[in-house]
Amino acid sequence: MPAAKRVALMGLGFMGLTHAKHISRIQQIRLAAIIDLQPRNQLLDNADRLNREMGIDVDLSKIQEVEFFSDLEAALAAVQIDAVIICLPVTLHLSASRHCLEKGLHVLVEKPFCLDPRAGGELIDLAAERNRILMVAQHVRFHYAYGYLKRCIDSRRLGRLKLLVLYRAGGRPSWGSWSDEAVVRASGGPLFDLQIHDIDFCNWVFGQPDDIRTSLFEDQYLDTVLTYPDGLKVCIQGGWITSPMPYESFFIAEFEHGSLKYSRSDPTVILEADGRVVRRIEIGRQKSSYRNELEHFLVLINAEEQMEVCTPRSCVESVELCYQIRDSAGK
Repeated sequence: MPAAKRVALMGLGFMGLTHAKHISRIQQIRLAAIIDLQPRNQLLDNADRLNREMGIDVDLSKIQEVEFFSDLEAALAAVQIDAVIICLPVTLHLSASRHCLEKGLHVLVEKPFCLDPRAGGELIDLAAERNRILMVAQHVRFHYAYGYLKRCIDSRRLGRLKLLVLYRAGGRPSWGSWSDEAVVRASGGPLFDLQIHDIDFCNWVFGQPDDIRTSLFEDQYLDTVLTYPDGLKVCIQGGWITSPMPYESFFIAEFEHGSLKYSRSDPTVILEADGRVVRRIEIGRQKSSYRNELEHFLVLINAEEQMEVCTPRSCVESVELCYQIRDSAGK
């Protein structure tokens, strides 16, 4: 078995803590450093608050054992690091990813990849030049229920898919820098931060749509219909609503010979109807999609398989589709 990979977390906000939680549960990965500009005590106080308020369930005692650094150079000078997980605001994804790749590190960067698709392509070229793994954390691709949906679409077990409804909404985030309107505008708002999950799923499974129609409410909530060559309609709806409204996501898929429904509110079951009965497909408590994507990142670092599930090029395409959706709202 290969030696455990030593990973640094760049940014210890909500997503940094989420990754730290799952790193602690994977034997082949070790959290070697935390890199953040905020003082250690302030980070730990914020982590304690987020852990309680957001129910992250990370063991903070393990976080306290990790060395903290204010920049990558200081971390590299003190500890061995094989890879970095970037959980910074999206406006920093490009510069941080480039810096890490130039230092010879593998990179897992949180979604959205970066807001400039052309610069994303340059990062992909840099990773190839340095022979390093560059992966984007589009965790829905590693979610069991959405993977089940994709398998049904690909196999046509229920016939051709005719309609897909994807919903994702929750209270506007109030932690970290999200209270700053300038940060929200620079990040692309909920379209690029939240709806990109469902947009990325569509890009992964269906590719480029023939037509895009979007209604956008104050850059906070969107209702989009994507039309594909075979007549398939995909409805994507959601965004940020009044905080602290609980987060919810679901899908409804209508095929020629049946339908599927899955909701985050009951994550242990997928419902399937065939025109006569509703069958409960018990899926139990599957491994977290965040853990699955970390394990896939580890597989790629160890060169155990080719990158097929979540290529960075396809994640650039998802960002491009976000821009097309935003532009369609003004038509």
